[in-house]
Amino acid sequence: MRGFGKFPVMTSSIRNAAAIWIFALFCCLANVCSETVIDLRPGRAPGHFRSVCFAPGTQAAWAVGFEGGIMMTADGGRTWRKQESHTVHRLYDIQAVDTELVFTCGAGGTILVTENGGRFWRPVKTPTDKRLVGIWFLDRRTGWAAGDDGLILSTDNGGESWREQGTGIQNGLRIIWVNSSGIGYAVGYQGIVLKTDTGGKSWRQLRVPTEFSSYGADFSPDGKTIQIAGSFGLISVSEDGGDTWRFIQPVTTNFLRDICRLSGDQSMAVGYGWILSYDREKNSLTKIRDTCGHQLLSVDFGGSGTGIAVGTWGIVFRTIDSGRTWTLDDSLLAPDLKCVDFDRLGNGVAVGAEGRMLITSDWGGTWMAGEDTVQLDLNAVAHSRDRVFIVAGDCGMILISEDAGGSWRSLAVTGEHLNGIIFPGDGTGFIAGDRGTLLQTRDGGFSWTNRSLNLKNDISGIVFRDEQTGWIYGSDGLIMETGDGGKTWIAQYTGISADLGCGAFGPDGFSLVTSSGGIILESRSWGRNSSWDRKPAGRTVTAIAPDCSILATADGEIVHPDLGPLGRCPEPSAPIRWFSAVPGGFIGVGDRGRIIRVEPSR
Repeated sequence: MRGFGKFPVMTSSIRNAAAIWIFALFCCLANVCSETVIDLRPGRAPGHFRSVCFAPGTQAAWAVGFEGGIMMTADGGRTWRKQESHTVHRLYDIQAVDTELVFTCGAGGTILVTENGGRFWRPVKTPTDKRLVGIWFLDRRTGWAAGDDGLILSTDNGGESWREQGTGIQNGLRIIWVNSSGIGYAVGYQGIVLKTDTGGKSWRQLRVPTEFSSYGADFSPDGKTIQIAGSFGLISVSEDGGDTWRFIQPVTTNFLRDICRLSGDQSMAVGYGWILSYDREKNSLTKIRDTCGHQLLSVDFGGSGTGIAVGTWGIVFRTIDSGRTWTLDDSLLAPDLKCVDFDRLGNGVAVGAEGRMLITSDWGGTWMAGEDTVQLDLNAVAHSRDRVFIVAGDCGMILISEDAGGSWRSLAVTGEHLNGIIFPGDGTGFIAGDRGTLLQTRDGGFSWTNRSLNLKNDISGIVFRDEQTGWIYGSDGLIMETGDGGKTWIAQYTGISADLGCGAFGPDGFSLVTSSGGIILESRSWGRNSSWDRKPAGRTVTAIAPDCSILATADGEIVHPDLGPLGRCPEPSAPIRWFSAVPGGFIGVGDRGRIIRVEPSR
């Protein structure tokens, strides 16, 4: 924790819970209350895009992914808008028959359809709860879906009813495709390729001389040419309907996740770290674009040479020249949020990586993008009085707003990275940072002076119990206490050398500080006289509420010391990094733009 204001006192006794909180944190109790964790993230892309598809020959495209996320563009990817899927299941594939009729499939046997371009999506009933990973429609009525355990479903009435087609295999299938002559293919893991000549009434397994996993495939309209992309940068090609195969000399060992034919002999492949061009006539691969470490999972092309590639964390690359050049569109990305703070009126500011800032005026119910002031990481935010917020970040960045985040101006005090900020009261505030940096203000944050602590340690956080008593904590097990409002600071013995990352000091003396080494420091007397007990945590705690009443773990669980697990974040791979108290609970922010509301059971 980097600091907090006046904290609420929970109805249950934190002091009595001190002896059992570790047990409650890491045991899975029966009374999980998942409905108390509410996702508030603004309408951005899903956590990951898994598939993108254009309506044939148009600029209209849809992308789907985690948490039931559906995004639509009508202009070839220049602008996007979110569509409501009314499901939380992960969506794995999408196909647009035209600009109005679109199908998508996903976990739990989910198939959704829209008949008006996505203004309304509805589920259709399927005879399975298995994951469906691939979907394909030949026309408005005839379609197939494929998924886990060799499952293939077919429909001849536009998806209103589905029946299972036997495949005789148990391998997961990822791609399904059938043409008007009844020739079709299903491609899956361990080099599995199935073929049908009967429109799916029967399937047979082709002999492909490899067992590498296949992730993406493309088929010529007549079904004779098959291109498959997969693990270790491999692309395999057949030009005789799967009877014989050849392999393309790879130019990367990174996994390729999809391949799409533009026209004739030219195709594009995407994967982990690269966009590649494949020339079938020359039988060669060429690196076109380094994706700067981003993982691309799907690629498709529409009209006029427009193409879109999508991937993890809402990443989008776009081309308008048939794949010769690609540009990164970061408008849908959700950078990590690191801190959030609220004043007494319900105004709030959340800050994070790359200068990203969100503001709210209704206790976090709705959020909007704040002023794009800097590109540096913003690490901490606090208010000195109503509507006056101060932000601290990398390279000594200090921003101040007097209108609840509407506009900002910068202050220059130091060049060190700044990590924590707090206003204990009466206009007095502190900012802590790297290499022992400690700044102090007495006028509500409008001017700051540098206080020398003669420390080499980085200070990661600062908390105060009242206007006089506070602590700083940081690298190499550092904890220092002040009892005179910051005039003097005294080092405490912690007995560990790990970096300390987040902490809070609740009522009745109960205090917690977490370390990078998986150790929790616990005190029942606010850490006085170095009274810290070391407890192995087993897994990393990433955030602690200001009163120690709830904790977030690196695997996405929200825990109450008394009641056990309250629930899990909708996206566990994006942990919560900060909690701030609001009426009735807490707002938490974290990686990939995550914003949740936690309402602890009473």
